[in-house]
Amino acid sequence: LLIVRDAVVRRCVVRFFYAGRDREVEPWGMLLRDGSWYLTGYDRVRSDRRTFRIDRMESAVDVGPPGEVEIPADVDLTTSLPDDPMMLGADHHRVRTARVIVSARRARPAIADLGAERVVQVHDDGSVEVDVPYANTAAMMSWVLGHLDDAVVVAPEDLRDDIVSHLRGLCR
Repeated sequence: LLIVRDAVVRRCVVRFFYAGRDREVEPWGMLLRDGSWYLTGYDRVRSDRRTFRIDRMESAVDVGPPGEVEIPADVDLTTSLPDDPMMLGADHHRVRTARVIVSARRARPAIADLGAERVVQVHDDGSVEVDVPYANTAAMMSWVLGHLDDAVVVAPEDLRDDIVSHLRGLCR
């Protein structure tokens, strides 16, 4: 974290391994969101603006000489991360949709959280079926598990399987 922060301040290019790829990034700034630090900058390998969660960097960070980075005048770090944690990474990951049934007891807060337009069906027992877009599987799993036994993932099957595996791992 300190190495990345220093590189941002000194305007140094950084190199590291992330999501299975070598990265070479012109760092523009760092953001803290929900207890995690993110680096935003221009990824020279991908030729695009990217945001990286610093604790997910898979190697040491190599730092280039100072003064190599010029931050574009139109960069606004406040727009680097979406307000919805489930959409983190949507700029470079496929956005998927989960179908979730939420119990009558938690239906109202779920609708307030997601928006009424996400409701697909209201069941006779008061439960609701909602479509939830997500790009960040971990955040989506966290949202579902935050409802405890009041939410059940109907689809996609791989998300449901990931949640079941996660819960089984906690029981060991």
